[in-house]
Amino acid sequence: MGSKGLKALIVNRNGKSPDAMTDPAGFKKAAKVFAKAVKEDMFSGYVLPPLGTAVLVAPINAAGAFPSYNATNGVFDGWEKISGEALAATLQERGGKTTHMGCAQCIIHCSNEFVDPQSNYVTASLEYETIWAMGGMCGIDDLDTIARLDFLSDDIGVDTMNTGVAMAVAMDAGYKSFGDRKAAIEMVEEIADGTDFGRILGNGPAAVGKHLKHHRVPVVKNQSIAAYDPRAIQGMGVTYATSPMGADHTAGNVIDKNLDSFGGSLNPLKAEGQVEVSREYQIDVAAFDCTGLCVFANSAVNTNAKAAEALLTMIYAKFGTRLTSADKRALGIRVLKAEREFNRKAGFTKADDRLARFFYEEPLPPHNTVVIVSDEEMMADVARSIKPYQDAYTTFLRLPETGRNKEEIIAEMDALRAKEESKWKDGFVSGAVYHGDEAHIDFLNRVYTINSQTNPLHTDVWPSITKYEAEVVSMTANMLNGDKVTEDPDLDDEVCGVVSSGGTESILLAMKTYRDWARDMKGISKPEMIVPITAHAAFDKAAQYFNIKMIRIPVDADFKADVAKTRDAITPNTIVIVGSAPSFPHGTIDPIEALSELAREADIGFHTDACLGGFILPWAEKLGYDIPLFDFRLRGVTSISVDTHKYGYAAKGSSVILYRSIELRRHQFYTTTDWPGGLYLSPTFARSRAGALSATAWAAMVAIGEQGYLEIAKKILETAEVIKKGIQEIPELHILGDPLWDIAFSSETLNIYRIMDVMGEKKWSLNGLQNPPGVHICLTHRHSQAGLAEKFIADLNDAVARVKADPDKETDGVGRLYGMSANIPIKGVMDAFLKRYMDLVYKL
Repeated sequence: MGSKGLKALIVNRNGKSPDAMTDPAGFKKAAKVFAKAVKEDMFSGYVLPPLGTAVLVAPINAAGAFPSYNATNGVFDGWEKISGEALAATLQERGGKTTHMGCAQCIIHCSNEFVDPQSNYVTASLEYETIWAMGGMCGIDDLDTIARLDFLSDDIGVDTMNTGVAMAVAMDAGYKSFGDRKAAIEMVEEIADGTDFGRILGNGPAAVGKHLKHHRVPVVKNQSIAAYDPRAIQGMGVTYATSPMGADHTAGNVIDKNLDSFGGSLNPLKAEGQVEVSREYQIDVAAFDCTGLCVFANSAVNTNAKAAEALLTMIYAKFGTRLTSADKRALGIRVLKAEREFNRKAGFTKADDRLARFFYEEPLPPHNTVVIVSDEEMMADVARSIKPYQDAYTTFLRLPETGRNKEEIIAEMDALRAKEESKWKDGFVSGAVYHGDEAHIDFLNRVYTINSQTNPLHTDVWPSITKYEAEVVSMTANMLNGDKVTEDPDLDDEVCGVVSSGGTESILLAMKTYRDWARDMKGISKPEMIVPITAHAAFDKAAQYFNIKMIRIPVDADFKADVAKTRDAITPNTIVIVGSAPSFPHGTIDPIEALSELAREADIGFHTDACLGGFILPWAEKLGYDIPLFDFRLRGVTSISVDTHKYGYAAKGSSVILYRSIELRRHQFYTTTDWPGGLYLSPTFARSRAGALSATAWAAMVAIGEQGYLEIAKKILETAEVIKKGIQEIPELHILGDPLWDIAFSSETLNIYRIMDVMGEKKWSLNGLQNPPGVHICLTHRHSQAGLAEKFIADLNDAVARVKADPDKETDGVGRLYGMSANIPIKGVMDAFLKRYMDLVYKL
């Protein structure tokens, strides 16, 4: 519960009077039948009472599925010393209790009372999961040590499984040694003493892994796995990953379907059948848990028809509601959906339905297998979505033996264009195509054709491209008040820049420039950049590429960067602060004036990311909108990224990165003078570039002009006002932040991703957001078509009504991938998944 943000449970000490039974005599009669079936069941009646749950040590270890030494082996060398048989023998020898009523009115008696060699009480009870977590996972094969650890955990009030796994992670990271009994006890005692490490250990394995910078942390949703390694029992991997309870062993324990010793028929090392059996077991257990009965009693229900019938009879006798087996299954599904909704509100998404990466990458001895189930099944839908033409058109794996007819090639391309054009042309796509009028596209295509062979690498061959790029930079700079810098008599700056291939490259170039500037001018060898959490993901990419430490700054209730937290984050290693104008997720403008002043005072860089807003905000200001300062009028702003291929209406693949001074820009350039091929210089990452793209940027800007940009901006902003008003009039929705035209919205009462799915069915391709969950529509010139804003609101009202009518239906897709249609059904978005997705993009 703690991992889900739950801080406390409030219990009414006055209690609650039991509800009257519908049929007391019928309940008593059915209860006797049920109890008899439980006692006669092989597992609950004959195996558990003498040996307890520790009976599982031997068969799970024999199956190579007993995670040991922090899940580096599926077999524990000292398993015989901590097995159920060893435990029973020890208790019998010392006078402890092997059969003990662990719960009130228990009829199974699977608990035990552990005593020391002098027959003194130590703890009750040593369960299988505790023996595993504080035994095998930590390399400890001594029952007395495990019992002491269990007592300490109970005394402190921490879970033995999470605590044991947390200790195993610490041992695996080198903090202590596997098998060190004394160290294990001291670690748990640290929790009670409240030491710094004790507090971390008490927060579980994920906290320990983060503190010790150790990647082998076997958790899902911050809860430790249980005593069944998913690499040796694939179905348990499905349960751990998909159970809303986290890596839970009771929610869908499928060992009986996998292991020969339990009569299983599935191959535990194969994927076949594992997803289905895990799903059905999770549904079954979720329903059974509603009865308040022990999960071990469910063994009788699943193997004895009389027990199953008696259970339904008891429910009827208690509540007067007659349930069928189908009703029971429906109840289980309702419970699981409620649990998932709780998780969603706690901040979990489908991206959290995944095991730790090492389970997919590190083979587990003795079978030397990895988890193989979920990825392939998840990717199947994605593959169909991104390769819809695979069966309809020829796939070329090799060069054709003879060239193909050019007219056929053009015809095929025209056919594909026709299939895809309607997706954006009618204005149903968020962002993506920013102008799209046919005459404008034809004009850009003509410009591209004229310049298709040009390359700015060869300035002597195509000086025209040099002209175009220099003028694009100048026009963009002056639009953002770069001329004010040059005219200021107190400043010796001159705004300059280069043309890049897109916003991401502009951002990467800027961050590389600040890194090199700080290294050369200030001697900073461990650079840091301060970035709001809502800033574009390209800044994360820059941090990774250029080895810059990223300091993430929270945003306020309006999704704007926190100025005070930014001030506190500045260190001697800070090289640049970043602000967005506006941010992609919520369309809000960070407090650039205050943030850039912090940068100026600290003598560091400040970068305004205006990739999205650079060609809208200047015109919005001229139209009378209240636009906060974000450009070179602020002395602290030292660079700005602006995309010409968005609201500059150029062809895709062009952007501008501007700097406040020529001296700063020089740190972007790459030169080498000793290459045998001659002197080499490169202003951007790519040396050869398509000059035609720069030509389209120049042509678009010159053709549209200030008046044209002003008129289009006016239409877009007026459309935005209609849509914002329409959203505000829907009671179940609210707008996130205070956007101008990139409008994000969410819901406190409905699943916003379901609403997005329904809008997808109506052909609207919107962007899904996360942290918090939301959806946005980035308005473009396409959305200013007559009647389209009203249609969007009408469709949105209908989508809300449909979701409201069936709120429990789960979403099939999620549009959290940048630039991807919400129609693509992606499940489990995360690092490894995304990389495999990109593998699919390039796979034929």
